[in-house]
Formats: sequence, C-alpha cells, structure tokens
Amino acid sequence: MASESDQWVSDSSDWLSESVHDEDIQQRLVTSPTRPTYEDGLGDQQPATINPNRPRLFDEPLDALEGQRVEDAIDDQSISDQFGEDRLTDGKSNDDAQGSDDESAGDAESAGGVGAAISAAPSPKTRSGKRQKQKASSRRRRRKQYRRIRLFPRSVIGISMLILAAGLGAAVSGTVLYMRYEFRKDLADANIKGFDKRVKLSTEAVIAEGQNAQARIQTELDPLLKQAATGDTLIRILNAAKDSIVTVSTFNEAGEPVLGTAFVAASDAEKTFLVTSYNVVRAGVVRPGPEITVRSGSTDYKATLWTWQAEKDLALLIINKGGLPRLEWAETQDTRLGSQVFAISGLGTNGGAITSGFVADVSSSGIQHSAPLGTAFQGGPIVNDRGKVVAVGSRTFAPLGFPSDSVWFAPLIRSACEQLLKCPQGQVTGAGTQR
Repeated sequence: MASESDQWVSDSSDWLSESVHDEDIQQRLVTSPTRPTYEDGLGDQQPATINPNRPRLFDEPLDALEGQRVEDAIDDQSISDQFGEDRLTDGKSNDDAQGSDDESAGDAESAGGVGAAISAAPSPKTRSGKRQKQKASSRRRRRKQYRRIRLFPRSVIGISMLILAAGLGAAVSGTVLYMRYEFRKDLADANIKGFDKRVKLSTEAVIAEGQNAQARIQTELDPLLKQAATGDTLIRILNAAKDSIVTVSTFNEAGEPVLGTAFVAASDAEKTFLVTSYNVVRAGVVRPGPEITVRSGSTDYKATLWTWQAEKDLALLIINKGGLPRLEWAETQDTRLGSQVFAISGLGTNGGAITSGFVADVSSSGIQHSAPLGTAFQGGPIVNDRGKVVAVGSRTFAPLGFPSDSVWFAPLIRSACEQLLKCPQGQVTGAGTQR
C-alpha cells in the first residue's frame, strides 16, 4: 500500500509541477517564430500540428497558411489553458475540504492534501473527451467565419461555374438590350417610312390655309379700300372714263360763260348722245339761244340741245361724231347707303378730274352724296368703285325743295330714260322726242 501511495503522490507532484509552468508554455507558444507547441492537458508538451489536408486558396500565400496554422495552435492552447484552470480550481476546492480534517491526522496532513488533489484531478479519458469537443467547436466557428468572408470559390470547378454564370448573365442582358434596340428601331422606321407623305400633306395644308387666309383678309380689306380711295384707285377710274367724258362750254342768260361736263350715253356710227346738266345749257332752251360747244380730247364739236328735263336737272346733247365709247350704267339696287362714289369732270390735265365721297342717302328721286362738286363737275357722271354710272352730277337738283351746301343731291342715271332717251328693257336705243 505504501508503494502505491508513494506512486500516486509522485504522479500528482509531477502534474502539479507541470501546471506551474502553464504560463511559461503559453508565452513560448505565442512568441515562438517557428512551429508552436501546446500542452495537451496530460502534462506533455506536444508540437502544434498542422492539418496537411486543408486546401489552400489559389490566391492564398504560404505565409498566410502558416499564420492560420499558428492560430489553430493558439486555439488548442486556449483549450489546454481552460483544462488547467478547471484542474487547479478543483484541486483548490478539495484542499479546502481536506483542511477541515487536520486535527484528526497529524503526520498524514500533507499526504492527505496530496491525496485530495489527486482525487480532484480529472481522469485522462474525461480530459481527452472535453478537449476534443472544444476543439471541434472551435473549428466549426472558424469554418463559419471563413465561409462568411470567402468571396471566391476554392476549386477550379467553382471558379468555372462562376465564370459560366457571369457569361450567362451577360448573354441574357445583351439579348434584352438587343430586343429593346430592335423594338425602338422598328418604331423609328415606321415613323420615317411615312414622313415624306406627312410632310407633303402638311405643306399642302399650310399652302391652302395661307390662301384661305389671304382671301379672308382681302374680303375684309375691300370695304376699307373702297372707303379709303388711294391715288391708284382714282387714276384707274379716271383712265377708264376719260374717253367717254367731254367738256361743255356755253353762255347763260346774262351772256356770262358757263362751263360743265357731259358723258356718252349712246353712240352709233354718225352721232353721239351726251347727257349733261340742265343748269349748264339752260340758256339754250330759248330760240335763238347761245351756241353750245363740246371738246373731246383736243377737238371741239358743235352740240345740239335735243331735249331736257328741268325738274331732274337733266339735258341731252347730240354731236355729229360717232364711235365714242359709252359708259356702263349701274343698277339702282347696287347703290347702298355708305357706298363710295366718285365725281368726274372733263376738265383736267390728265383728261379729266375726279373727287370721291360716300352715299349719304338713296331714294327713288336720286342719291345724296358727299363727293365735292365744282362748277366744271356739273353734268358729269357719278360713278361707283367699278366705274359704272350711278347718277348725274348736279349743283341745283333739290328734290326736297331746298339746296344743300356740302352734301349734294344727284338724279339717278335711270331717270334719263323717262324723257331724254329711249330705253326698252333698260338698254339705250336712241334719243327721246326733240323739243
């Protein structure tokens, strides 16, 4: 029994002496530049083993692999340290329990303390199983961390699969982009295909709209142009009428010269019928009366007073000159209130003179107008903007029984058909009855 007790004490003393050196072993494990060692929990110093089967990443340097091996050794050392702490704690507890029996055992005090420490130490089987479990748990934690930080596969097959997946993604993206390009291209081609036709239709529509706008503008401007007669309008009307206008000169009852105008109402190959104002040739109604002379262009002709209508201030002259152009007559209904009219005289450097005004009133007897009338304008035609005769200019015609100052009355040209001229169906065919 003594020999067995001495052996247990010797083993326990060796174990306790090795525990004292745990800190030194750990220090040498951390600071060793070469292969580290660790305590295996049984008191034996074992070199830190390196797993030769662990695969190395294609881009992992050898020094990194070596560093990983050092970390594995440090984890194993931490496990060993934990075993040592548990062992020392258990020994301390057993020593405290054994101290309570110091009074009953004299010389066996130290032997009892050592026996208690030996009994408190874990068995080799228990220490080995716990160490294996903790090492497996540590490896699992490292593997989880390694999987979390791993960015690339570790094998050639994995790398090939990654490249294949990237290629498939690029192919799908290219296909989608190409389909979108074709879709947009088809839309653009469809728009371009009918572009010329749409341009042509748009151009035609713009031209038509412009023409319509010009027509509307011209329609709106016509009344303004009629009211605001420009110099071109006056010249146009005068040039159209001057070949049908003659100047009349004679004397009144007092022997004073009288000047007026006449215009062609009808003309044949031998004679021409001229309408004028009765007030101009009034002295010629008495026989013998003063001579009446008319001038056409630069030629003077002797005129005969054929008939007259004093209440209308109208008279008819005949000259032995045929082929003179006749002025057209306007319809009575074409003359409206506000229409622009022009008074024409045969006396002027351009073959005549012209003034303009507006119709102030229209009645069955005649019109009232604002065109200025000088002495030479008596008997001349009052025409509209188209150059057709509306009335006969007069300074004495007063259908209301009193004269006017700035607004003149003029008998309608159609009144000449009552006595002066023969007008079947509105057309002049000859002179009326001579007086």
